[in-house]
Amino acid sequence: MYSLNEKLLAETQKKLQGGVTLDSKSLAELRSKFGEKLDRALKLLADGHVKKYTFKPSKREVWIVVGRTRDYQVLPRLYCMCDDFYLNVVIRRSDPACYHMLAQMSAEATKKFDEIEEHDEKYDLFMQEWANPTEEQTS
Repeated sequence: MYSLNEKLLAETQKKLQGGVTLDSKSLAELRSKFGEKLDRALKLLADGHVKKYTFKPSKREVWIVVGRTRDYQVLPRLYCMCDDFYLNVVIRRSDPACYHMLAQMSAEATKKFDEIEEHDEKYDLFMQEWANPTEEQTS
């Protein structure tokens, strides 16, 4: 089941990258597999909460999804910093992705994300901020 969901995600992302709009049947299939996570991911996408930082001149890219309580770094199709990813993807292996990853994948496929360019000298500062959110971000 785990690998079937991964395959469905990959196929969906490929369709979206090709400019195909998902029909109600495709959305229903995704909802049956991912439930509330899909709705939460689509809301993040609609609300503009997916950001791609590109650091210059190195061209390092960092994807950030603004969650309910903090910003989460997402490594596309590999990793998210959130607890849901750790518990349900890594430990329980019940899901192939958290909703932040679904949002990032959808944003990348549809090109609906904020692009932010920063200088390389700010990279370490940003990475530290994302890894250690302030009290304001976590409350």
